[in-house]
Amino acid sequence: MTENEKLDLLLSEMQEMKADMQDMKSDMKGMKSELQETNRRITNVELHLENHTDRNIQLLAENFINLTNKLNQAIPAADKNLAAFLIARDSISINCSHTMLQ
Repeated sequence: MTENEKLDLLLSEMQEMKADMQDMKSDMKGMKSELQETNRRITNVELHLENHTDRNIQLLAENFINLTNKLNQAIPAADKNLAAFLIARDSISINCSHTMLQ
């Protein structure tokens, strides 16, 4: 192989490497663009979580506490109403039995 043939071979291989590098550069630009889009979408999800989801969870928690307090207040009142009903029922039952015996 002559010197010129060797140089031509080296030049050919260098041109192939240059083409490969150009392809890699193009691929990297595409990846960079996709990464930027992914980062934008992640930022949107984070903002949504912060502005909407976190706020809604906070509202649910606050309302749960209020409902629990109301339920705790209602249970003793319901117990008193039940006791009054049972006393009244028993009283009516006793009165009816007493009246029937006469």
